[in-house]
Amino acid sequence: MINAPKTSRMAEVRAFLAEAERRASRHADPSPYAREVALGGVAAMLIGFFGCKPKEVLIIRTRHVADAGRLLTLDDTEARTDHQIETPEVLRGHMARLAAGKDGGALVFGDRDRAWLVREVKSIAMAAGVSIDERGLRLAYAAAASAATRSLGGGEG
Repeated sequence: MINAPKTSRMAEVRAFLAEAERRASRHADPSPYAREVALGGVAAMLIGFFGCKPKEVLIIRTRHVADAGRLLTLDDTEARTDHQIETPEVLRGHMARLAAGKDGGALVFGDRDRAWLVREVKSIAMAAGVSIDERGLRLAYAAAASAATRSLGGGEG
């Protein structure tokens, strides 16, 4: 297959997402540190699952989360449009929890900046034993999407 995503890169993404999910599951721990780690895990999973840019993750508002976290509206900052996507089961509870009880205009990840999210991604990658950053996650997402499109007869890539 031409331009298929590298198996080793996809294995890194899977390891990264597993560690991000492990961290996201720490939300019930009462310490502020654990809650911050959990928040970073959820934000990082959005990059891995959907190829979002950090700034696209950080501008998600509670009104963008619907149907108990099953649907998420993402703003495409370059095209200046938005699109609704169905979230994987592993993200639904986390997204619903983060949006619950907040005003519709509230930022899901609060007032955090790109540097925070990049640090979280690096920390997750190190804990997972992989050498992938937010750009690598986005590239792996794009490669997998392109391969899927080709396999469905949607183009030559």
